[in-house]
Amino acid sequence: MIKEISIKSKREGYEIPCIYSFPENMKKIIIAIHGFGSSKTSGTILALIEALYKQDIGVIALDLPAHGQSKESGEYLTVKNCLDDINSVEEYVKQNYSIDIGFFASSFGGYLTLLKINNSNCKYNSVVLRCPAINMAQIFVNTLSDEHTTLNEFKQKGYVTEGYANRFNVTYSMYEDLRKNDVLKNYNSQNNILIIHGTADEIAPIKDSIKLQEKFSNYIKLEKIEGANHRFTGNGQMDKVLEIATKYFLNT
Repeated sequence: MIKEISIKSKREGYEIPCIYSFPENMKKIIIAIHGFGSSKTSGTILALIEALYKQDIGVIALDLPAHGQSKESGEYLTVKNCLDDINSVEEYVKQNYSIDIGFFASSFGGYLTLLKINNSNCKYNSVVLRCPAINMAQIFVNTLSDEHTTLNEFKQKGYVTEGYANRFNVTYSMYEDLRKNDVLKNYNSQNNILIIHGTADEIAPIKDSIKLQEKFSNYIKLEKIEGANHRFTGNGQMDKVLEIATKYFLNT
């Protein structure tokens, strides 16, 4: 059911590692974007593929630069390169399939998706963001504090090592990139979006999703999962996320 493919990037000589699962009678294709330090084969994405396949909805997921099976080092992890790779996957889908395209993105992937939508002239009907890291710059600073590294030490050294399964160096210029690309300050799109967020998210606080939803209440819906943390590890919480997302994709 799940196959691998490499899609040509805008960067010369680089191909984006992807997986996809396309049912025979496909209704639409969802581009899945993982969170910071995760990969295209995260538990969430694999569960999403399984849930949507049963509803004749295809999924294609990519590894962002320096993540998963990406052959690029952390210096290539920039907002521009991430958005370029997401756009390259979208272009591949458009060139090969005449079908509606949507997005499912988690955390850092949700942040990138908001930037992409804000910079795009396209209208997307099916966009679901799970615990989006809307204030990604502040989240990154909080991560530094957790690892007992100050912002000044980070600036002087020029990089910090981050990640979970795969560790990679994140440059200080990437942090400056995050600060410049401030979603709460710069977002102004009229695309319809569903945000699913846990009320006990310890990494990407739900208050940021509430702020964004209240500002764009005509276009953004917010589904709260009571007591859920950033990874929705509580009993039945991830199942609830997938249930809500699947229903949304079927009705948009």
